[in-house]
Amino acid sequence: GAAYTSNFTFKNRYNTPQAAPPGVYFTENFDEKQLLNDIESAMKIQYGENFISAVIIDTKLEDGELSSSVSLQFEQEEELINKIFSDEACISTSENDGYCIIPPSLVVNKTKLEETIFEPINQCSTPRKVCPAYTSCKKHNGTIEFSCFCEEHFKKIHDYKIGKGGTVEYCNDIDECASPSVCPSFTECMNTIGSYSCPCVEGYKPKSTDDGPKVTGCIGVCSDSPCGTNGECEATTLHNFYCKCAKGYTGIRCEERDTFLSAAMKNTAIVGTALGSVILLFIIGTALVIFRLKKRNRNEQR
Repeated sequence: GAAYTSNFTFKNRYNTPQAAPPGVYFTENFDEKQLLNDIESAMKIQYGENFISAVIIDTKLEDGELSSSVSLQFEQEEELINKIFSDEACISTSENDGYCIIPPSLVVNKTKLEETIFEPINQCSTPRKVCPAYTSCKKHNGTIEFSCFCEEHFKKIHDYKIGKGGTVEYCNDIDECASPSVCPSFTECMNTIGSYSCPCVEGYKPKSTDDGPKVTGCIGVCSDSPCGTNGECEATTLHNFYCKCAKGYTGIRCEERDTFLSAAMKNTAIVGTALGSVILLFIIGTALVIFRLKKRNRNEQR
């Protein structure tokens, strides 16, 4: 099959579109069914059995006229697809009011019709042009019909029918954090558009760096003894820790010997030993001097 799209401007004989939810242009006051019947009746006369069906993608009220994007489905490629824009196909009205009639009853703006061109289409090849935000486009096999359904993590807030079998949904984000058990222990839930995250609470870190806390949860920053046996772990701000090293050790995780302290202690010991020896010699020398002085005094007294 083949499909084409084009924009038409119709004389408003189908009541007036009124305001509706975002992206929806019709209410029950707009007779879309009658407009679609007029389009399909006109296309069957122009293209015969090769024509299958039509879909009105959207319609807006502009300057008192209906501006519509219309898709046409054919059994096979239509070589004369643009013949509908000719004077033979669209007959001027007797009122000479700028409109022409594509038999049997489709009334279009003739000036704008002359500027119109049909283009081959696959609606779902450009889904953002035909589907609202947060939806995915699904083409109906063998037809020009399509549907727009909410993507994962989004919920439908309302919908409307398009063509003969299509559905267009309008969607809002699902707040996964409304469920208290959505995230593992020691995490907090943070909702995002189309998803959510589970960051660790203060004092905890992801249990696994591969899967993240959303899957494996969190553990205390000191629970896996990051400071080893040479230091004491202390939790600091957010998800960090500090290792208070034992005497003689240093490094972020107390994994290194403190060579400066060891050398200082060794030097202190050497200095202390030397100083002690000097003091001892001084004491001994002083004692000998005192002993000799006393001995001399006794000899003089005799």
